[in-house]
Amino acid sequence: MMKKKVSYILLLVLFFVFSNVNAKDYLVSPYNLKLRKANSTNTESLLTISSGSTVSRIDEILYESNEKNNCQTGFIKVKYKSYTGFVCVDYVQEIKNNTLPSTPTVLSEEDWIKYFNEQNFPESYKKELLDLHKKHPTWIFKRVETEDNWNVTLDNESVSGRSLYSSCNNRNRDGWLSTAQGDYDWFNDTFISHDSKCWFQANRALIAHYMDPRNYFNEEEIFVFEHLKYNKSENDKTVIFNFLPNHMKKYSDYFLEAGSTHNVSPVYLAAKSLMEVGTDPSNPSISGQAGSYIYKDGINYNLNGAYNFFNIGAHPGNDSARNGLVRAVKEEWTDDASGFQIMGPKKAIIGGANFLKTRYIAKNQDTNYFQKWNVSKDRLVKQYYYQYMTDIAGASGISKKIYSMYKSNNILDHNFTFLIPVFNNMPNKASELPDKRNPNNWLKKLNINNQLISGFESDKVEYNLTYNNIKQINVTGSTVNSKAKIEGIGLINLKEGLNVINIKVISENGTVKVYKLNVTVNNSNIEEEKPVKPEESKPKVEEKNENKAIPETVPKLEIKETLNELLKKSNYLFNNSGYITNIGINKNIDSFKKEFDAKISIIVKNRDNSIKNTGFIGTNDIVVFKYNGEEVIYRTVIYGDINGDGKINTLDLLIIQKQILNLKSLTTFEYIAADVSRDNKVNTLDLLKVQKDILDLAKIDQR
Repeated sequence: MMKKKVSYILLLVLFFVFSNVNAKDYLVSPYNLKLRKANSTNTESLLTISSGSTVSRIDEILYESNEKNNCQTGFIKVKYKSYTGFVCVDYVQEIKNNTLPSTPTVLSEEDWIKYFNEQNFPESYKKELLDLHKKHPTWIFKRVETEDNWNVTLDNESVSGRSLYSSCNNRNRDGWLSTAQGDYDWFNDTFISHDSKCWFQANRALIAHYMDPRNYFNEEEIFVFEHLKYNKSENDKTVIFNFLPNHMKKYSDYFLEAGSTHNVSPVYLAAKSLMEVGTDPSNPSISGQAGSYIYKDGINYNLNGAYNFFNIGAHPGNDSARNGLVRAVKEEWTDDASGFQIMGPKKAIIGGANFLKTRYIAKNQDTNYFQKWNVSKDRLVKQYYYQYMTDIAGASGISKKIYSMYKSNNILDHNFTFLIPVFNNMPNKASELPDKRNPNNWLKKLNINNQLISGFESDKVEYNLTYNNIKQINVTGSTVNSKAKIEGIGLINLKEGLNVINIKVISENGTVKVYKLNVTVNNSNIEEEKPVKPEESKPKVEEKNENKAIPETVPKLEIKETLNELLKKSNYLFNNSGYITNIGINKNIDSFKKEFDAKISIIVKNRDNSIKNTGFIGTNDIVVFKYNGEEVIYRTVIYGDINGDGKINTLDLLIIQKQILNLKSLTTFEYIAADVSRDNKVNTLDLLKVQKDILDLAKIDQR
């Protein structure tokens, strides 16, 4: 009997111990996951947890699964928001608090050089990093590998909407913005905003500059690579208090507590908050007086007493700050019922720090650089997704604030560790800022003798014109962008036959577009008029033509058509951004070629540049057209055919779903094909149109 009692007590003790361990956080990945009432896939689902979310494990028990096919290892009991339930452990990953790289606190000069050489940094990294070491001998630089090479990473970070540059009412940096379809209208010199009319897609060259680690190798911006784990210092509170503006100084203790609680640098938290909510005390994100707001779910939220110091959930829209406050209400970052004002800010700062830890830092997005560019080989979430900011300069801005805080408090010689990313196939030197001047070199009008050329379009660069009995024309024109210049216009003398007139349009940044006028002149019928004398007014006797020379027939000048003119005779549409539409599904290669003029040589290639002789034309195929020494290359786009098999089916439907859920990254032409509604976005409207096409309810317009 005594043994049984001891066994029961032991079991109770063990249960108590295992039921009260410190909660562990787990990442839901790579799929959405059901939270169930019990440890079985047959039990009721409480809700679906999105991939990338974090759950907290309640105990250390691994609950057996009765459905080995659906959940092989077993279930764990977790808490998610206000819900408690069970999830299959096969579809979650434990989030472990990252530790600083294993290097001694202080290294001798000899050991430091040895450690630095072991990192095997590229030659283009070494000089600047060694210069920083001379100024700050306690700083440690650790190499971090990236998943993809430089160009592949640049392709993915250039996806429209992923990397934005702020240019509010400021047109003096047009050369930094993307001119791709959906980002820019060449006909009107208008950039298309992605958020609040101030944020525009950056172009590839600007992205390369901000993504290139070497551009941060200076004392101020090196902190973009600072490891964000809490590296405690006795001066932390003073540093934060001195740096924060007056209206935020009262929250210094909350930043310190948040950092200590969640093992995140409180200096980073304070700098990030200041970057997000600014220095204006009336900012609705921190004022507590945001009023009511109708969110996209149709609910009218009372936002008074709600706070969001990191703008978490402040997604683009009509009012991004209030979108974030709706998230704050749902997270309960609010004043209590009595209106005790201090509780809301405290909950928002500590709760926001927990979000940053579990969503980013604990997933190896543990520097400001990796929070903007999620490219580390050690990351725990899908590459290029879950990037904290779209602001291309955001990471740099935060690092400068952190540097300022450290410098003003004389702690720059603290033993900081910097995690430096290295890409394969990088350029030999750091990527420079692109020319900031406007790139538009298009004509708005092109006139001859004050009349607009028939069929003139800004994106059409060659025109064939024929005139009789003319020796001179006056060519005038105007540019789309007022800062562009035109060369080759004015009064132009013409000769008999073909006259080629090249009109150059030079953009503000110096790029040139040539408009070509092929003017054919026929002056053979011009006769000089002679004054009629009185005696010649008598009727003339008809002369015999026996010995009169018969003038030779003037041969007709043969004018060859250009390649572009021949292409436009087909039923296909050639877009200025380099792709063809109006192809339709199930179009085999032979029939595609036969619909063009027989004089044109046509080569079709797969997207990997291999020759494609059979099968259907599909999205992203490469088509090379050649004629009379000219060559042009286009990509093919079939709206709704995203996977490039030349058909529209459930595979394409699945790709659009993954794009909407941020589970897939589409290439430029895949994205165009997925944007069936042509609104420069891939959303549920496109999903619906593809569904209707598959069900034969409404076919997609391919024009």
